[in-house]
This record gives sequence, C-alpha cells and structure tokens, in this order.
Amino acid sequence: MIKFDGSILDELKFCFIPVLLLCVAVYGWITLYVVPHDEMRYQVIDCMGGDASQEAYRLCFEELRTSRASPS
Repeated sequence: MIKFDGSILDELKFCFIPVLLLCVAVYGWITLYVVPHDEMRYQVIDCMGGDASQEAYRLCFEELRTSRASPS
C-alpha cells in the first residue's frame, strides 16, 4: 500500500499519472478512430446527395471503400 506523508503534493503526484494516461488514451481514440470514421461518414453523405435510401448508402459506401483501398 502506498503511504502519504500528508502532503497535498504527494496526492497530486499519485493522481497525475492515471489522469495523464487517461488523457493520452482519449486523445488517441479520438485521433485514430473517431476522426477517420466521421470523415468517411461525411463523404458518404456528400455522395448520397439528397437520396436517403439504404441503396444509395450502400452504393456510395462501396464506391468510397474501393476508392480508398486502391492506390491512386
């Protein structure tokens, strides 16, 4: 068990590392997962235009997926 000598600095040091790791994890998740998926969603929406059918979504999704997979 970790013992504190009663100093607030000791308690802050103890909490700093988990909070820092949490911030790094959240930043990584947003940067590596949320942003790329949002960009893809917005591209699909732009491709669909005003058509909100599932068929239009499937066509645009496949078109964008194949264009991302093949090198330009």
